[in-house]
Amino acid sequence: MFHIRTTSFALLTAFSLLSAAAAQSQRFSTVGAGCPGSNGTPTLSSSGVPTIGQRFWMDLANAPSSTIALLRAGLSDTTSPAGPLPLPLAPFGAPGCIWRNSAELALGLLQTSAAGAGSFGLPLANNTALIGLPFHAQFFVIDPPANQLGATVTNGAKCTIGQHTPMVVTGASSTTVAVGGTVSFTARNVDPDPANTCWRLMWPDGDTAVLIAQAVQQTPNGQTVVARLGSMPQPHNFGQPATLGVFRGDGAQNQPIGGSAVALSAPGESWAWTGTDRLDNRVMTQVQLTVPPVSGQRHYVTYGVGATDIPVVVGTFPATPLCPLAPVPFYRQGWTFLTDIHFNMQCDDLFKHYDFFMKAVTVMPAGGLDRVLALSFHAAQIQNQLNDKYPGEFVVKTDFVTNEISVEPLDPNCIILSAGGKTVIEYSCL
Repeated sequence: MFHIRTTSFALLTAFSLLSAAAAQSQRFSTVGAGCPGSNGTPTLSSSGVPTIGQRFWMDLANAPSSTIALLRAGLSDTTSPAGPLPLPLAPFGAPGCIWRNSAELALGLLQTSAAGAGSFGLPLANNTALIGLPFHAQFFVIDPPANQLGATVTNGAKCTIGQHTPMVVTGASSTTVAVGGTVSFTARNVDPDPANTCWRLMWPDGDTAVLIAQAVQQTPNGQTVVARLGSMPQPHNFGQPATLGVFRGDGAQNQPIGGSAVALSAPGESWAWTGTDRLDNRVMTQVQLTVPPVSGQRHYVTYGVGATDIPVVVGTFPATPLCPLAPVPFYRQGWTFLTDIHFNMQCDDLFKHYDFFMKAVTVMPAGGLDRVLALSFHAAQIQNQLNDKYPGEFVVKTDFVTNEISVEPLDPNCIILSAGGKTVIEYSCL
């Protein structure tokens, strides 16, 4: 989440006195559930894991608008100065609420956004003595209408501090990969969930194409990652070598974006991803691949940062029919959109890189679609994808005069620093 943030206190030196026996395999996990408030049940989550030398972000959602939340952490989840844990808060006027840690560490305060969300960054020293040390965290949320106490709590979280383990990619099964084709990579230290790693071909002129990881298989010598080339380069980069870049993050595949038999279909494949601490979680490999040319007619809609007071990601769609000899309908039945957009965004002191991708969004009506309907429905699909993965963070706008679809952050503290990508309209005038 990108909302109002505060600078957190340094992790207290008490952590250095703990045993280092905690398992590294469970670096972050949620415990129990929060209790209902005036804006739903507040939740604590994280797209990262606590790592020495980095800021560990914990996200709050479903809290009241513009309220105050206190993040407290403790070294124990079994005992506290108030008694055994977990501790029911019903005697204090908050039925159904349970506190789950010893709470000796007040990490800091945050104010939520209009959507009732916020994020808190905990800086962890670059000290190997912290590796393996556990702590427990939970938000205490001010919510006067919720109950007599006037507050609710989130679920708990169990956290174990670890170290950054760099990804390694040592080779590929081929030097070429066709659009829609697959290629395998030999690797180490890649997230076992295919959705959580971004694989991207990068050309010297800044053009890119995304590889959608299909599977991460463990082998005796490491891992094999199978990926499919989902998007495609600009025409001049077909047959030209591209370098493989790999990025850590948090992703989701095949989200419920929606579609309609009377407009644009749901995508044949989708993927949304964001990378935390991107500069520390990427590897520019020595692997180079080329993409053979593809046949058929295509129109490329490129994306970049818009020249406005609020930076936006903008794609300008064709203003004139792609088939001038038969201009109606503007978009014919069976034509498809393939959209791949990526951008960097800065919110206060947090930097994140976003990617989202939709494959084979097909024009459905027998009579085709006019320009306004096609842009409207595709913009709605992009909004649905962003809402599903990043609720309350972005708004998608459509300008029918300039034929632009734009994406803007809702948080005024966030700015888009750079952006790229493309929508490829595959069409036929026959």
